[in-house]
Amino acid sequence: MDEKSQFKSMDYQGLFRNDHTVMLIINPKSGRIIDANPAAVNFYGYNREELVNMSIHEINVLDPDIIDEQMLQAENKNKNHFIFKHRLADGRICDVDVYSGLIDYEGEELLYSIVHDRTDQNNALVKLRNNEELFRLIFEQSPLGACIMSLDFKPLKMNNALCNMLGYSKEELLTRKFTEDTHPDDLDMDLELRKQLVAGMIDDYHLEKRYIHFNGEIIWGNVNVSAIKDQNNRLVKILVLVEDINRQKQMEKLFLKRTDKLDSIRQILDLKMEDNEEVENRLKQLIKELKMSNQELERFAYVSSHDLKEPLRMIISFLQLLKSRYYNNLDQDANDFIDFAVEGAQRMDMMINDLLQFSRVGNERDFKYLDCEIVVRNTISNLSQLIENNDATVVHGALPKIHANEELMAQLFQNLIGNAIKYRRDVKPHISIDSSEKEEDYLFSVSDNGIGIEKQHLDRIFTVFQRLHSREEYEGTGIGLAISKKIVQQHNGKIWAKSEPGLGTTFYFTIPK
Repeated sequence: MDEKSQFKSMDYQGLFRNDHTVMLIINPKSGRIIDANPAAVNFYGYNREELVNMSIHEINVLDPDIIDEQMLQAENKNKNHFIFKHRLADGRICDVDVYSGLIDYEGEELLYSIVHDRTDQNNALVKLRNNEELFRLIFEQSPLGACIMSLDFKPLKMNNALCNMLGYSKEELLTRKFTEDTHPDDLDMDLELRKQLVAGMIDDYHLEKRYIHFNGEIIWGNVNVSAIKDQNNRLVKILVLVEDINRQKQMEKLFLKRTDKLDSIRQILDLKMEDNEEVENRLKQLIKELKMSNQELERFAYVSSHDLKEPLRMIISFLQLLKSRYYNNLDQDANDFIDFAVEGAQRMDMMINDLLQFSRVGNERDFKYLDCEIVVRNTISNLSQLIENNDATVVHGALPKIHANEELMAQLFQNLIGNAIKYRRDVKPHISIDSSEKEEDYLFSVSDNGIGIEKQHLDRIFTVFQRLHSREEYEGTGIGLAISKKIVQQHNGKIWAKSEPGLGTTFYFTIPK
């Protein structure tokens, strides 16, 4: 049975009228649309009477001569699949797949056309290209060193950050094995974990290891290695991300140097009293070295924090650019990933700002006699919006005059009052500031009726970036109390807290007379 006979034997009306696929019957000689099924009416947006009085030339956006040539191809059976752009009634242009062939329709040879809208398919391709472009931008412009490796650990692609970190060009790194750039003492652990990854025992791993720079310098890296899998969950490649942590390691060395100095002090204190002159000389030397070490540490913290600001600004800018340019073209997961990255970068910016603030506390300051009542009143005024928004009350008793730095004392009271309001219960916050005079110093207290703190955490709260609650519960970086402690220490005082969960907290600090 030939093709025409097949069509003659079909229940044409049932197939044509009830099928959800767009179908048109076209006269190949004139291009006039002879018939259109309900699916075509819905797709093109014309009613049936309008469609059957139109020419295919009014729908297909190609030049009429090209359309006629394509219909001739279908009529001669040289071609039956075409990709066109069709104009709808509302003016939109849609990409369509058209399958055409001859049909004997009431004794006349006509073209039947089955039309598939490929707009979603094209949009998916555009989305895929956008996702690929997004990945390329993130990969290439990430401040972290990044490398994609084959399953036998050969580098396939790396970014500029990794090249800069190791001192090689991309071409040079592509010819090198990662074992050549890894410190020998760290190689066995890395190799063992990579074997477990390839074997499917783990999906990712993390370690700190040393790299060997082109110039022979040792570079510390915080390394994250992840499996890249296809849609069938098969491992196809390996992603390696490397964070340069040399500065952190330098800071650790500085802290170790300070610890060694303290050990030396303990040894001196163990000397006999008759060695008094030697004790005095060694103590003077150690005090001088400790002072220089403190200054070096504070200067290092400041410079490190300051230098981190510039690449972080770049990260935030690129993330915001990605969000504005691609947000509407990505799926929800990709949009969420961008939002998480923006939020993380902004949180890092806050932490760096706080670290800068923490390092500045140790700078040389002018001390003078201050009226603490004036300092507290000014602080309450500066926090008036926060106090009003939380319907809080801040009261204080008679406060003394002290020898202190005005800026640091204002920051101290602001930190303690702000914390008391932040960690509130579901009652109106009430903060009370008092003081009493002791033999050698003034004792201050700042009490609140907030959520309180578990006893075992009272020592931890003064540690840098120490948090007892999640960021979702309470915003901030957790450095406020560490700054407060450093301010009090700058004044040769002490600070501590007493608290009961659900009953509030009282912070105490002393300032020498």
